[in-house]
Amino acid sequence: MKYQKIYIFLFLFPILCRYIESVEWFTKINPNNGITFYQDKTIVIYEFSTPFKLKCIQKCFSFDSSCQFFKHNKREKCTIFSSIEKNFFYGKTSIYLREKQLPRVHFLNSSFLDQSELANFSQNSLIDLFGSGIFLITPYAFQYCSQVETLNLSSNNLTKIYSKSFYGMVNLKRLNMSFNQISQLESNVFQDLTSLVYLELNNNFIKEIDENLFINLQELEFIILSSNKIESLAKYTFRNLKKLQRINLVSNKLKSLDAIFLNLDQFVLLDASYNLINTIHNDTFKTLKKIRELYLIDNKISEINTETFKGLENLKILRIGSNVISKIYSNFSFDFSNLFGLELSFNNLSFIEPNFFKGFVNLVNLRLYGCSLKSINLDSLHLSAVPTAIKTPKDPPACPIAFTKVVANSLPLRP
Repeated sequence: MKYQKIYIFLFLFPILCRYIESVEWFTKINPNNGITFYQDKTIVIYEFSTPFKLKCIQKCFSFDSSCQFFKHNKREKCTIFSSIEKNFFYGKTSIYLREKQLPRVHFLNSSFLDQSELANFSQNSLIDLFGSGIFLITPYAFQYCSQVETLNLSSNNLTKIYSKSFYGMVNLKRLNMSFNQISQLESNVFQDLTSLVYLELNNNFIKEIDENLFINLQELEFIILSSNKIESLAKYTFRNLKKLQRINLVSNKLKSLDAIFLNLDQFVLLDASYNLINTIHNDTFKTLKKIRELYLIDNKISEINTETFKGLENLKILRIGSNVISKIYSNFSFDFSNLFGLELSFNNLSFIEPNFFKGFVNLVNLRLYGCSLKSINLDSLHLSAVPTAIKTPKDPPACPIAFTKVVANSLPLRP
């Protein structure tokens, strides 16, 4: 849910509780910006008259974390809510959301697990809260879950993840927050997860990623960010993640790939398919000496030159089908002596120079479906037969390659 840009109250109230001190504030909800922060029903826990919003806030605090919202209108009436259903917001401009509360996990049905109850999981290696209707995790909620190695929060209703939400989870290795409604991650939300190996954030509403979000995750090997709304990535987003092996950026809104993959010593796979990429910086892959697989399917790439994939000398699989590539430089292949799989299908290729394949000394899988090629020379591949992968497909839904001439070992072959 979108809130007004400026917080209505400038008062910060320290709340002393059994475990920690928590700082809280209230944000006025704008119903015209779309409501995503809501529960199954509206529950009023207290009403009283007062001309002062401050009195309303103080009364809210007196109900501990049961108070989730309050409404203060021109009639000088204060209403305290533990939950509000979606339709209740419409037409009302005086409802305030309470943020950063006591350390608990809150559910849509107005129930919650507090810090002491979550501590009961402290001897377990797995906490599975899949599809539980969680809409809020407050800071320090998992403070006493130090032995947990896997936390599954997927398929819930989370919209924002606060700093210190995972404080104390020093042995957490796998965190799954996929299939939520997350649009905001505070920059230091993962700083305490120094053992994290596998992070799943796919199928959310993330548009921006702070360049310091992953800075402390030195054990991280896998990041899944697919099916979000990411438009760009800051230069140092993935810097110095020495053990990072794979990044999945499929189905976002990226328009370019810049030189953001710095000092990734163990990096072997990048998938940025189904984006809007039309530009690849010449130094994007310069330091990725160990990368084996690169997937850029269904983007807007129109041209590949000798600098596009510079640094990928150990690449084994390159899939750049379903782009708008109309030109590939003839000496493109000389940097790919280890490549054994190349996918160029469904591009705008009408001609490939005879020397194009000369550097592909290990190529065994070539896909060129759906292009406009009329002839192709495969002499440099030392073939005795036309590769199956470039023959006219038998299945009608696939657009066949329109060969009229195929040459291999200086002899014309029929596909």
